[in-house]
Amino acid sequence: MEHTTPKKHSIFKISVVVILIIIALALSVGAYFSFKLYQSFKPSTPVIGEEEIVEENGENQDEDSNTAPEVDKNPYLTAEQEKMVESVGIDPANLPTTITPEMQQCFIDLFGEQRVNEIINGAEPTAVELARGASCL
Repeated sequence: MEHTTPKKHSIFKISVVVILIIIALALSVGAYFSFKLYQSFKPSTPVIGEEEIVEENGENQDEDSNTAPEVDKNPYLTAEQEKMVESVGIDPANLPTTITPEMQQCFIDLFGEQRVNEIINGAEPTAVELARGASCL
């Protein structure tokens, strides 16, 4: 008489371990992306030493005047849009400078024509929109 319970028992153990590993990975990935999303919406706080000083003549002057002026990395993006793109790890200088009709249609298919027009007119795309829209570039 042959006993098959140890083999079934080991298959069950392996299945449970695999399922637990998949759940742990899913939770880890979810935590990572929720943290990244939280960071993109977190308001930036001023760094000590970067406050503006108002001179007697009324002009604003940065406390650290030795820093180089900010360089416009992409002339087609507003400063706010550049900051948003950089916050998700994309270099604005590497973005295309022209949008083809195919790219624009891809964006319209993803976000709708109204939202695409808002972004074109200077609205900041959300982190989710940046992630989804990267496939159109």
